[in-house]
Amino acid sequence: MPKFLVNRPTGRVPHVLRRPIFRLFCEFVRSRSRAVGLPVPHFRDGWVVPIVGGQLHYHYSHGHIEHRGDVVHVDGDRVTFAEGAEEQVDLVVMATGFLPSYPSIDRKLVNWPKDALKPSLYLHIVPPETRNLFVVGMVRPMSSHWAIYDKQAHFIADYLTAGDTTAFDTAKHGPQPDLQAGIPVYNSDQYRLIVDRQEYIDVLRRHTPMLKR
Repeated sequence: MPKFLVNRPTGRVPHVLRRPIFRLFCEFVRSRSRAVGLPVPHFRDGWVVPIVGGQLHYHYSHGHIEHRGDVVHVDGDRVTFAEGAEEQVDLVVMATGFLPSYPSIDRKLVNWPKDALKPSLYLHIVPPETRNLFVVGMVRPMSSHWAIYDKQAHFIADYLTAGDTTAFDTAKHGPQPDLQAGIPVYNSDQYRLIVDRQEYIDVLRRHTPMLKR
């Protein structure tokens, strides 16, 4: 989601409107990408979190960046691309994303199966079987990150200061709520940390009454 819509924060847009607005916004970004020759995945494969910065399209349109397909082979300073082109390059930047890693903690404590890409945490915060252990920041919002981290920290503080957490401790053993506002995400097996910012904040807010003072 863009941060503002008609001079209003998009976080205040009603839930029923956020999905169609997100679709329109994605279509706009996709049209910009097509205009400079960038490949765009089809929506039938799921939605891709859009690039909202203006500099990438600017540099493409001015010829500062030239698009190439997937890399199939690297041999020293020679790179071969999927379309068959081969070029000599000065620098290769492996911008392939990231995988969570917590080497200093037993994976069982954070409910992390051996072959899983990430821990299975309720609300992306709480390991179901480990009490008083929390993770902050292991989400990828579809907009600004810092508000999410702030809400996570406040929720943890509410948990630690609550007199009775029974209701929440029961809920964390149940199914994960929908944190993407019903938006199907492209290649979701690898992007399960993606959340809709406002939906995630709303879910945290709905869980707060479970923490009794």
